[in-house]
Amino acid sequence: AAARQRRWNEQFTRVGRSLRELGLTLALRDDRETHLDESDLASIRVRTADGGRRTLEIDGVTRGRWDPGQPDVLSRPFDRLAADVVGKQVEQQDADEATRILFLGGGSFALPRWCEERFPRSRIEVVEPDPAVVDVSRRYFDLPPVPGRRSQLTVEDPRTFVSRRARPAVGRGEGAVRHDLVVLDLFEGRLPPAHLTTREFAEEMRAILVDDGAYVVHTGDRLARTVFPQPTEDGQPTFKGRVPPELTGADLQPGEWTACPAPFEGLEVVNLGTRVQPAYAFAVLGAMSGSLRTALEEVGDGNPLFREAVAKLAAESRRPRQGRLLAAMATTLAEVFPYVAVVEIGDSSTYAIVAANKAAVPFDPGDPDVRVVGSIVNDPTDDGRASRGSWENVVGIVDGFVLTDDFCPVHALAD
Repeated sequence: AAARQRRWNEQFTRVGRSLRELGLTLALRDDRETHLDESDLASIRVRTADGGRRTLEIDGVTRGRWDPGQPDVLSRPFDRLAADVVGKQVEQQDADEATRILFLGGGSFALPRWCEERFPRSRIEVVEPDPAVVDVSRRYFDLPPVPGRRSQLTVEDPRTFVSRRARPAVGRGEGAVRHDLVVLDLFEGRLPPAHLTTREFAEEMRAILVDDGAYVVHTGDRLARTVFPQPTEDGQPTFKGRVPPELTGADLQPGEWTACPAPFEGLEVVNLGTRVQPAYAFAVLGAMSGSLRTALEEVGDGNPLFREAVAKLAAESRRPRQGRLLAAMATTLAEVFPYVAVVEIGDSSTYAIVAANKAAVPFDPGDPDVRVVGSIVNDPTDDGRASRGSWENVVGIVDGFVLTDDFCPVHALAD
């Protein structure tokens, strides 16, 4: 069976390369494969396009881009989000203090080098588990053979590195090497390594952060967006009943999906008709929470058609399986950190989670490719637990499930 599987893999690889070469011949693609390597940990591929622009793919996931004509431009939305968090952390520092930044996963090293150039007082450490990735970045992505005097590169499993740093602090809260910011951008295939998603790792992570530190995690999972009525091959059918005015408001423009105001956060509505003859559709990201459903049922009291539509949308939103890993990771981090936000990046194919030691938003993304989906604050000195946006919808699909070292079914959750 293993030999048969290997022959199938080889055959599909040959077919894929043939199709790619055909695309190049027909000018359907403008890049060429510059490097292909199978390390002990991953498949590493470098593509080069016109002008020398290069893309690094690790296990099929884009982990970095570099343009020799614009070497200081961060082209990945995740890099721009993380850079914004770095900027906020630097602003909080005293003028004579160095900002300590730890990157778990180097990729093409674009973001660490950008931070070193933009924030000269920063102290940067990068932990990359695969020496082959380091070699490729030096050959094709202009990574210097020797780190700068303010940078340190360690080739090691990130869990081992963080555990060693956190060991003096766990249980006593003192003595660890502490960082202002940690960025985790590491994948096995399209998913983060399981041992870097657990509650125990999050506890070690919090131990190595300063009191106002932040932790940014890149994950490849995505949320389902459920629409009611369900779209058909003929287009988008609409709800013809009466919609409570509390959902639509005066600013609802025909044809534009609009987020509903509190307490209906997590629901979107669109008028596909006209102002005179409206025809609505609804959407929810993730699984409709019990609190959102209750609020909708209350505002729809005396409106049986609308209440029936709410019930159907709630049921349909719990059918999709995608988004469960993202929900479990967010739930796990919220068990440890006072502030956690789920952030949508780019075209919804990937998300980031931002966790902070203080109940305050550690970033202010102005990038149109970055959108805060939902957040939660656990602050015992203020109002206790408070969620915002679609947080309850995001985490509701796993009903409080927390990833642990004993049970961390990352691949099962992502299936």
